[in-house]
Amino acid sequence: EIDREALERKRRAMGDQGALALDDWGSGYSNSNSLLELSPDYIKVDITIICDIDTDADKQQLVKDIVEYAHGRGMKIVAEGIETEAELRKVIELGVDLLQGYFLAKPAASPSEIAPQERDSVDESVSERSCGFYPQCPMMQPERKNLYNMKSFLLTKEPI
Repeated sequence: EIDREALERKRRAMGDQGALALDDWGSGYSNSNSLLELSPDYIKVDITIICDIDTDADKQQLVKDIVEYAHGRGMKIVAEGIETEAELRKVIELGVDLLQGYFLAKPAASPSEIAPQERDSVDESVSERSCGFYPQCPMMQPERKNLYNMKSFLLTKEPI
């Protein structure tokens, strides 16, 4: 159970300088109840859902539903653990906001640039999304920049 007083203290302390994220959504412990109680700024969809999402209709439906829920409430979705170009293309098609995974960059103390080939894959997928796959959410240049900057997306690890 979440300590609501501690959560409110943390939110006040962060002010405009921080964001609350729900990590590993869909992994079991990070469930819908946590989502409803926390009302986070970011929902990080667990790698177990992202793995092979390009070929799994059930996983695609889960991500589509959480994207719709989150966007309706001003939340952003992070797809964790993208390891293939096919997974990248599918999560972009489904409307995720931020990308994370080995396909884009290996973990590092200081984020590196996304390799040109992977950047081209993101650009092409974003263009397809805004031109037909996901027409109700056209991608603009600022959002594309957010996709690239996902590696510098840092969240506090301090417990609530």
